[in-house]
Amino acid sequence: MSEQYSSRTESAGLYIVVGFLLSIASLVVFPVPLGIGAIALGVLAAKRGNRAGIALAAVAIVLMVIGLIYGGVIFNYLTHFISRGAFFVY
Repeated sequence: MSEQYSSRTESAGLYIVVGFLLSIASLVVFPVPLGIGAIALGVLAAKRGNRAGIALAAVAIVLMVIGLIYGGVIFNYLTHFISRGAFFVY
């Protein structure tokens, strides 16, 4: 019984990590599909007993809305930030 429970919580942990990555990515590109995917992973994690799944679903909704409103601005800022070589030390 404990092996089955631990495998359920491990897979729920994977759902949480992938869901948070999807929700962060929804700020920049494809806010609706990535946001819905993150919400679905949050619900699946919550069904598997991980309480962080509820928080993931809430964060995904908020970040999806922010991505819908400010997605173009964030994407434009990031492309200019990367194109100037801000990640490289001279």
